Amino acid sequence: MTDDQQPFKQGHVINLPGIIGASWWRESLADTPDPVSRRAAIRVALGVTAGSVLGFGALLALGHSASVEDGGELSVERKSSLEMQRSYGWSFGAASETVTFDGASTRPFERSTLPQLATDLSPRSPDGKPYYGATLFESLGAVPPLKAEGDPENITPLEQVVTPIHTTDMDRAYAQGDALAKLLNETPHESLLVIVDLDGPSAVAFAAGASAGLAAVFAFDNWPHPRGVVKAHRTLAAAAYYQPLFAQLTPSRLPLLMVLDRQRLATYSDDATQFDNRYTARVPDASVLASWGVRRVLYVTPTASDLEEPWDLTADFSTYAAAGIDVKFMSADAISPDYSPRAVSVHAAPRYYYGGHPQTHGWFWRDYPWARGAPPDAEDPSFARPGARYRAPVQAFNASSPTSAARIGTVPVAVSLTTGAVLGAMLSPRSGSWNRSYGSSGS
Repeated sequence: MTDDQQPFKQGHVINLPGIIGASWWRESLADTPDPVSRRAAIRVALGVTAGSVLGFGALLALGHSASVEDGGELSVERKSSLEMQRSYGWSFGAASETVTFDGASTRPFERSTLPQLATDLSPRSPDGKPYYGATLFESLGAVPPLKAEGDPENITPLEQVVTPIHTTDMDRAYAQGDALAKLLNETPHESLLVIVDLDGPSAVAFAAGASAGLAAVFAFDNWPHPRGVVKAHRTLAAAAYYQPLFAQLTPSRLPLLMVLDRQRLATYSDDATQFDNRYTARVPDASVLASWGVRRVLYVTPTASDLEEPWDLTADFSTYAAAGIDVKFMSADAISPDYSPRAVSVHAAPRYYYGGHPQTHGWFWRDYPWARGAPPDAEDPSFARPGARYRAPVQAFNASSPTSAARIGTVPVAVSLTTGAVLGAMLSPRSGSWNRSYGSSGS
């Protein structure tokens, strides 16, 4: 008989102060959906149906037990990072720590408006609403219903911690988004979906710059954490900076701009010191694009050296191509400032153009021939046209490539075998004694 076939036998009763979260609570969350882990499972073709969850309902439990100081037994299980944060606070496992905001803005800021962030940044177009990932914005005012052992009674809400940031990278991305939106507005073109995949703050800034011509659909499906491998607090801070701009926008039927954080799959290596707040992207499938009349997709990456989609988008892009949807890549730095002497003397700030010059701006339509009456395909060796030759690969998705995909967005936690209580994250200070007894962090 294997270990997992052995009948359950109660060990010692744990009677430690601060342990909250009985088995009835865990059972009540058994059907709670975990969209992050669910999508990760789908991406790697694990055969899980669309309604399946990988969280409290399908834990990646390690099934080992250990003794705590008073002789009680515990197990180390992997649970959804997002659900742990929702239940025990955004800083679960590191409640005495906080986050920092490099590039903090000096502009006057009304903190009382932060609770409206999820509403102010919601899609202006009804088509985008099903794909709006407001998870990050909803973290601001969240109050945890439970407390893990050793955590303070009250954890400072994120809305009291967040400070808007404003950086030169954000200014550049804003100008790039503005230039692209003007291109799309000035030239009649076939229906197009734009997907921008930049580092979080730059992605938000790009969307703000493009807001006159594209309807942003933010898809940020995680929460910040003091030790988070994804620096989601900076994305949140950038959103707070541009909140007044988005708050004044009105509903419209503009083409959609899906906004992704390229750091969502950041390198993660150490359960003991890092909190896995990663997640996988969610974009409309080919049938949805067809129902919208979209036959073109422009995927925007940071630089010409990044002209390849992360693995979590390969299946979607391959499906697009198979359905006859034309997918092309463009690096954001293909739109660059005009630093010619005349431009510098006339304009207080450099203006951004496709190719870096007013005369190359319209060549976008030559490189991406989706417009009616596009400029003729005349070669000019002075402009390398970065990105125009790239297309999404049409290939079978290799389900085994991201071998740890099923664990994305999960955290090892100590769980009492007696009560079912979550004692805390294995990266917390309390986990030192658990690790000494247990002998492993369970990773």
